[in-house]
Parts: sequence; C-alpha cells; structure tokens
Amino acid sequence: MNRKQVCPLRAQAGSALIVSLLILIVLTVLGVAAMSTNSLEEKMAGNTRQSDLAFQSAESALRDGEIDLSTNNPTGYNSACTSGLCLPSTTGISVWQTVNWATNARAYGAYTGAAALAGVPKPAYIIEQMPPAVTPGCNLGQTGTYNNGPCSFQVYRITARGTGPDGTAVAMLQEAYKP
Repeated sequence: MNRKQVCPLRAQAGSALIVSLLILIVLTVLGVAAMSTNSLEEKMAGNTRQSDLAFQSAESALRDGEIDLSTNNPTGYNSACTSGLCLPSTTGISVWQTVNWATNARAYGAYTGAAALAGVPKPAYIIEQMPPAVTPGCNLGQTGTYNNGPCSFQVYRITARGTGPDGTAVAMLQEAYKP
C-alpha cells in the first residue's frame, strides 16, 4: 500500500502570507515610482511648452521689428533708448542687458499694426543703430560705389524679448538687419 505523506498544517507557518506581502510591497514601490516619473514628465512637457511659446513670441517680435524698420524708417536713435531706438553702448555692457523692457522697448504691433498674439504676453523689441558697415572690396572711409553698390551701408541690431504664457520662460533673440 502506498501512503501519501501529508504535511501537518503547523509546518507551513504562514510562509505563503509572507511571500504575498513581499510581492505586494514590491508592486507598491513600482507603482509609486511610476507615478512620480509620470509627474516629472508632465512638468517637463509644461516647461517645454512655456519655452517654445516664449521663443515663438520673440521670433514674432523680431519679424515685427524688421517690418518696422523697412516700412517706417524710424529716426531718433539715442543712448537713453527712448521708444526702443538705441545707439550702441559705450560702456561695454550691451544695451539689451540694461534697457528697461517694460517702458523703453517697442511693443509688438505698436508701430506695425500687427494683431496681438494669442495666449502670451505682448513681446517687445529694441532697435540699435550700428555704425555703418563697409562693403567687401571698399576701404574704410571710402565713399562712392564698388561693383555698382554703395561702399557703406547701415546695419541695425534688433533684439526681441518674448515670454511664455505664465511669464516664467523668457526667450531673447537678436539679429543684424539691413533694410
């Protein structure tokens, strides 16, 4: 006769309970880690959106400054940067670092009639009148023409500043522009 061995209940002593509790703890830790990673990724996506909108806002202000220069040909450039028309700094510190963007810069659309941008604060720009540039092939101080073009021409530096929807992300862009 074959006899089956049966383990008494006391010999098990709850090992299945301990194993299942350990598995539950591991699953809980994995769930919490996944939630915190998801939360961090959401914040990163929001920050990326803020900075992208700030960049696009500043890019729009650069284009607005180009239109302003091309169509209005503004005058009255000075070292105080009144109305966003500036002369280059003589102190070695760039004008865009010291200008009061709230009061001295030119607001987007104010001189061109461009429609306001949706969802972001109004960007601004300043225009610096740089010293005349010399055409390659001409000498400094040479007047007249070279290869059917003028020996010198006026260049402007446009600096634009845009912010994201909540104002935390700021983008500044700069370009040299010849109208």
